[in-house]
Amino acid sequence: VQSFGRPYAPGSAEFEDRFRVFAANEATVQQLNALDDGASYSLDASPFADMTVHEFKQKVLMPTRHAPNHTKVHRPESPGAPSALPTAWDWSAKGATTSVKDQGYLGSCWAFSAVGVLEGQLFLERGTTQSLSVE
Repeated sequence: VQSFGRPYAPGSAEFEDRFRVFAANEATVQQLNALDDGASYSLDASPFADMTVHEFKQKVLMPTRHAPNHTKVHRPESPGAPSALPTAWDWSAKGATTSVKDQGYLGSCWAFSAVGVLEGQLFLERGTTQSLSVE
């Protein structure tokens, strides 16, 4: 509650409901982190940890738009598997990423993505990061 600035008053019905949702989500996080599947990441609580899956879809994700049936995607043939690719590549380890930005509930992921691309290109051009404004 405090970590993510939630307004729920301890002892209130809303607090109790949100805590139950959080506890269930935390149990899922712990189960997934306990899997020995070779993942290069670990999960943790986020500002969305007190939301149900349905609430998350409603408030955070954009509605799914279905393409008309006549739309076909042309995929060019692959030139084959490159032989000298690294097994892993982490731009953050190379200092190429800026801090995480939070769009809130604005539905402006496209703007954040565009700014992220520009920040990446600036890094490739200049060798340093610069956090740009999404406004």
